[in-house]
Amino acid sequence: MESCNIPFNENYFKRGGKGSSYTEEYWYGSELIFQYFIKRLKIIEKYIKQSKVVIDIGCGLAHSSHIIRSINSDSYVITIDASEVALKRAKELYGSDPQLDFIVTDTTKFPIKSNN
Repeated sequence: MESCNIPFNENYFKRGGKGSSYTEEYWYGSELIFQYFIKRLKIIEKYIKQSKVVIDIGCGLAHSSHIIRSINSDSYVITIDASEVALKRAKELYGSDPQLDFIVTDTTKFPIKSNN
């Protein structure tokens, strides 16, 4: 289900496609990539620690979801991306974590309701 004209294939995530800043480090999940996500998620860390469920929309290879789980090991993280290739790789990297759920869907059509 590739919902736009960009081919989100393995090459796109390893070497960067048009408009992409991805590198092979991203594909393999290097320490540099983890440090990047740790820094980014620092601004919402308080909310991550309080959350039972986190939805990571447009998760790519789910590195951020993996870091969310390291911040709050009790959280359940739903990873959502339109790219089957990305989520296949995410499952290879993090599929052994039973607290991660992987969903391939067109995120522009994914209905999410708030409890508020």
